[in-house]
Amino acid sequence: MRTITSSNSARSVLKIFASPIILFTAVASSQVDPSGAKTVSLAASACGEVDIQLFSQDASGKLFFRQSVAGVWQGSAQVIPLKVEAKPKKPLAAVSWQDSSGDNIRLYYLSTDDDIIELVISCSGAACTWSSNTGFKVRTIPTSGFAAAYIRISEGDWGLRVYYLSSRSFISEPTWNSSSGWTSGYQIGEQAHANSSLTVSVEPGTPNLQVY
Repeated sequence: MRTITSSNSARSVLKIFASPIILFTAVASSQVDPSGAKTVSLAASACGEVDIQLFSQDASGKLFFRQSVAGVWQGSAQVIPLKVEAKPKKPLAAVSWQDSSGDNIRLYYLSTDDDIIELVISCSGAACTWSSNTGFKVRTIPTSGFAAAYIRISEGDWGLRVYYLSSRSFISEPTWNSSSGWTSGYQIGEQAHANSSLTVSVEPGTPNLQVY
């Protein structure tokens, strides 16, 4: 099992027996400075054999993207064009998968109104297109961490899961699949501390999903 942890110590582990997990998401915070501006948040995802996507946010709230295609990093980090402004110094979550069209990536970030925004990214090789998904807009508390996962629901059916803290600091789980789109968040687990970071890990080849 591959486990990913955030910068804060995990206080509890919530095990969810859902669908077989294909890929995982990484959520982290850092003080790394890859592009000349102080980086305050990082997230990464991976798909296929060797493709990696790296996202970062600087102290002003700008989001940056850099990717490795077929094991080769493509140039320097580029600024992500956003229709909805990102709130500075907040966590990021990313997840990706690969199909015949290329790499499909989702980035989740917090808006200045404390809504979780889904950014849709499609890449064919090093060429990428960007759009905001107006069908996904989830209000959370300003101190919430969040995480995301891409899962296999059944043969030929795939899904997304996002985890965040509700207004009462319970972990909530909006779900998406190709047949029904996004559904409202389900409350899972016990009440968490309002400043909790959230992280997802998966056990490849099993239906086990863990939220920290």
